[in-house]
Amino acid sequence: MTHEETKAWLAGLKAGDEVAIDQSRYGERIYSARAIVRRTPGGRIVLTGLGPKGEHCWMFGADGWQIGDSVGYHRERIVPLTDDVRAVGHRREVLEAVKAIRWTDQPTGVLDVVLAALKR
Repeated sequence: MTHEETKAWLAGLKAGDEVAIDQSRYGERIYSARAIVRRTPGGRIVLTGLGPKGEHCWMFGADGWQIGDSVGYHRERIVPLTDDVRAVGHRREVLEAVKAIRWTDQPTGVLDVVLAALKR
């Protein structure tokens, strides 16, 4: 998107819209999907949080950049929740699930099937 298209997209966001938070670092693409809770009178964008009940909301400026809680030069920003962003998120979830498996506890038959699938 061009800068003007991004500004128009951000200006049109309203409560209930789904967006992605771009948390990419050092070449690793990281996104998390969130819903917009509300827009403040000043134009700030409040997204659902990380807590189990959605508490600890994320706050973003009207320009789409996170307000507060930035670490060094890393600041999160809001981006459209596209199919590409969803695919990156799904891949990350799969990788995390694979990392969590205790492969030494798996039967040899399961390992053979996994190895055969990876060789395809």
